[in-house]
Amino acid sequence: MAWPGSTRTTRSSRCCARAQVPQQTHTSLFLLRGSLPGPLHVTAPPNPITVATGENVVLPCGFSPGQDALDTEVIWFREQFSPFVHRYKEGQDQYEEQMLQYQGRTELLKDGLAKGSADLKLFHVRPSDTGNYTCFVCCGSDYDEAQVELKVTDPFFEDTHPWRIVLGVVLVAVVALLIMTVYLFRIKERQQEALRKSHCPSPRGNPL
Repeated sequence: MAWPGSTRTTRSSRCCARAQVPQQTHTSLFLLRGSLPGPLHVTAPPNPITVATGENVVLPCGFSPGQDALDTEVIWFREQFSPFVHRYKEGQDQYEEQMLQYQGRTELLKDGLAKGSADLKLFHVRPSDTGNYTCFVCCGSDYDEAQVELKVTDPFFEDTHPWRIVLGVVLVAVVALLIMTVYLFRIKERQQEALRKSHCPSPRGNPL
């Protein structure tokens, strides 16, 4: 499964442990290449995936040819390979080295592995989730990776026009000014009342 216009990233030195086989095994695999499916190719959509804060999102990742779930290792990561966002290996999800901010919020959609899909579902997205995600797929001795960009937006600021923001700031300033004026006026009244009382003559008693 591939997206038109998607850019395939350069293969890195990273690979799953199963790919680290003796040199003679590599030679045998090379001789059998003609009878095996083509090399693994991982693709991702070229455009960013946009989602609002608090929503769930699926990060698409396709690879060809499709593989059996037990023979496929999938690692989703961000800036570094480990700790990872999500890891699937030997038919099971691996959580030992998962990034703390993604614990309990990720799910690899395993039903698509046989069809060449390694999509990752991310629950309750946060603004900090914005950024690039790498989908790394390893099958036997072959591996490849592709990047997906995620943009998390704030619905309030997306739906608010600039003039409304300016109007809101002006209204807040006016209300604050009125409150301050009333407060200062009351303080002045109290001062004037105290001044009048200080100038009043003391009452004198009537002589007998």
